[in-house]
Amino acid sequence: MNSLLDFAALLLLTIAAGALALALDWLLLRAAFRLMRPAGEPRPAGALPLAAPR
Repeated sequence: MNSLLDFAALLLLTIAAGALALALDWLLLRAAFRLMRPAGEPRPAGALPLAAPR
């Protein structure tokens, strides 16, 4: 019986770790694509200017 509980715990932890890895990968890819936008792409209306005008 103990081995069955160990297997269930291992299975649940594996699924949780996989879901966490997918979420982290999605967040990192989203951040990378946000940073690597082309320079000519229009910025959102509420975005702050990159440099203050002189």
